[in-house]
Order: sequence, then C-alpha cells, then structure tokens
Amino acid sequence: MTHPPQPETGLTFNEVAHTYHYDGIPVPGVTTVLSLIDGMTSVPPDRLMAAGVRGTIVHRATENYDNGLAWDETITDDIVREEVWPYVSAYFQFLRDAGDAYAIETIEQRVFHKKHHYAGTCDRIAIVDGQRSVIDLKTSTRLNIAVGPQLAAYKAAHNCELPTKQRAIGRYALQLKKDGTYHFARYDEEHDLIRFLVCLDFWRLRDELGIGPPKAQKSGSYMEPTDGNNGWWPTPVEHDRGTRAFVPQP
Repeated sequence: MTHPPQPETGLTFNEVAHTYHYDGIPVPGVTTVLSLIDGMTSVPPDRLMAAGVRGTIVHRATENYDNGLAWDETITDDIVREEVWPYVSAYFQFLRDAGDAYAIETIEQRVFHKKHHYAGTCDRIAIVDGQRSVIDLKTSTRLNIAVGPQLAAYKAAHNCELPTKQRAIGRYALQLKKDGTYHFARYDEEHDLIRFLVCLDFWRLRDELGIGPPKAQKSGSYMEPTDGNNGWWPTPVEHDRGTRAFVPQP
C-alpha cells in the first residue's frame, strides 16, 4: 500500500521563492508584509533586483565568516567579489570595533509567531553590551521606516514562547555601506510592533479580497514614504550618518 506524502511539520522556508510554511500551510513573511510601506515599489525593477542580489551575496559572505569559513567561500566571480568586498569590509570593521561587547548566539534563525501567524529570519541574535538583541544586516543606502517594525516583528516572534531570561531585549540594524563604513542603529520606538500588526492585518484583508501586491514602477527615483496619518507613523528621517565606531545607545 502506498501512502500519500505527508506535509512537512513546523516552520519551513523556500529560499528560491522566499516563502514560509508552517505545518505545510503558507504564512506571510515579515519583509513581504512590510513591502506595503517600505517604499521599494518606487524603485525601478532592475535596480531593485540588483540590490537584492547584492544583499543576498553580502549576507551569505558574512554568514560564511561567522561560521568559520572564508567569507568568499561561495563566490566564484572576481567581479562579484570586488563589488561586495566594501560591504564585507564594513562588517569586519564593525566586529573589530565591537570587540567583546558583541557576541553572536545564532545566525539566520527562522522564527514563527504562533499567535499572529507570521514568520521571518533573524540575521543574528547576539549579546550587545550585555543585552540579548535582534540584529538585521542592511546593504541599502538608507534605513527606511519599515526597519523598526521589521525588527519588532522578529523580536516578538523570537520571544513569544521563551522564558523571560531567554528573550531578546534590544533591536539593531547594522547598515553596511559601499564605502566600507557602517552604521549601527538602535530601535526603541514602542509602537513599532503595533505598526507591523496593522500592516499584517491589511495584508491579510487584501489577500482575502484578491488584491495583488503593489506594482513596481518601471522608471523613476526612489522616494521615502511620507507621513500622511497625523503623526501615527513617524516622519522618515535620514539615518545615513556615516557612523563608523561601535556606539550602541543606552
């Protein structure tokens, strides 16, 4: 007797399609939900794709290094190696500056929130100045208004079933720049998780109504979303300060 294939259990991730399933059922990913507000629909598709490929390669390079491998273990093209090196160099500089104040616990940790039913991947869970924190690596030129809600969603999913002593407290974005410098930004806005959950509800409503995701423009320049809700969303601010030193905020 042949048995029908059984669905996979627990959280699974398809790297090619960038989709998550829990017990075989599709669940929305954090970055997919936040595409509603991240402003990327105004970026020409070719630029967006190139930036995505570069970001993936840089993430893999830093992951290789943190796992004890050569950073360029998976890079076979010299042109690609040369292009991503400044971002990797910025990561190395961050590690040197941070020293003992930064200790990685997990790398590329998949997380799932059983109450709100969404999933995501924490680039790093690390101890930063004595506090367990969620870290997201960025290679974009600016940190847009979706970063805070993104980190809050990761933190909530990471913490949802853990005892208090094992929960993450801090939230940081590590922006790696083309000139070899970095910016380590802490996020403390208390309403970030609420903002994410509002986006999640709207995403699900749109899915129920059969309304597809927003279309990317074929041309035009990148524009940050504007504050159009009487201050409930923070006005976008310029985060690109060129910070090189490791200076976590209290």
